[in-house]
Amino acid sequence: MTTVAICEDIETHANKMKELLTAVLPENVTLTHYTSGKEMLSDIQNSHITYDLAIMDIELGDESGITLSSRLSQYCPGIQIIFVSQYLKYVSPVYETAHTYFIYKPELEFYLKPAVQKALQKIEEHNHLILTLSWNKKKTELLQKDICYMERLLRKTAVYTLHDTFYTAEKLSSLLAQLSPSFALCHRSYLVNLEQLSAFLPGYLCLKDGRQIPVSRSYIQSVREHFLQMYRD
Repeated sequence: MTTVAICEDIETHANKMKELLTAVLPENVTLTHYTSGKEMLSDIQNSHITYDLAIMDIELGDESGITLSSRLSQYCPGIQIIFVSQYLKYVSPVYETAHTYFIYKPELEFYLKPAVQKALQKIEEHNHLILTLSWNKKKTELLQKDICYMERLLRKTAVYTLHDTFYTAEKLSSLLAQLSPSFALCHRSYLVNLEQLSAFLPGYLCLKDGRQIPVSRSYIQSVREHFLQMYRD
């Protein structure tokens, strides 16, 4: 599910954004409105909420949306920022921090839709390249190409890369839905990155770094077909 936040202290402007967003955002999106940066950061820190997209007014009372966006990226890896302002003097300063779009408020009705569409596309691309793991209230971003395999261990999942091991409470089925097509289940407790695969052995898959992981009879045929199809494409 995609999570979107509006940070806007003028109610009429926030209501206009909500109205326009209703026509743009897909159904599987949650939308939250904040009237200050402090309120938004507090919610993120205390409730461990993360956002994929933030539509940010630059002037928030005595706060700066530009400064706030820099802090947001620390808690919400990969977040897309759309800045809005009724002052064109901020066109250049917004480049002090990463963002997707800048919209002049009088032109909001014309540019919010393409801005959101661009942000959603970036979110989708980011999710396919990066896997974000949560463990002990900390978030870790991994390049999917660096993941070798995953193993379900009781109530946690171990994610093995070439050099490190990371953990998450998410189940393999949930993780698989977030991964690129190069990943496949090979056992009820194992998920493998087929790009790391070097050989099929009786009952095992051999990875390029020499590690071996089990493959069950019920999965071997689908893994072979998936592997072959991937390289045909």
